[in-house]
Amino acid sequence: MISEINSWIRHMASNYILIIAAAVIFFAIKAVIAFYTYKHYNKQLDHLHHKVDQLLKEQQLLAQQVSVPEGKRDLTPKEDHFETSSQTPLM
Repeated sequence: MISEINSWIRHMASNYILIIAAAVIFFAIKAVIAFYTYKHYNKQLDHLHHKVDQLLKEQQLLAQQVSVPEGKRDLTPKEDHFETSSQTPLM
């Protein structure tokens, strides 16, 4: 009877060891997969950041090319018509 209990305890202990070993292997594989997934998406995110920075620089260059230079702004007509007009405003 005692030998049967001892063999049952040894069998259960070996099962727990197998369960623990399987859990460790499972989480190790999961960690490796997560690491490579992180690297993959981090590369894509860096590529997107680079692309956004590039587009912003292009937008700024285009805005500088389209905008009126500082020296020529004085030559543009004034928008305040009351100052240039000799008529009094109607109330």
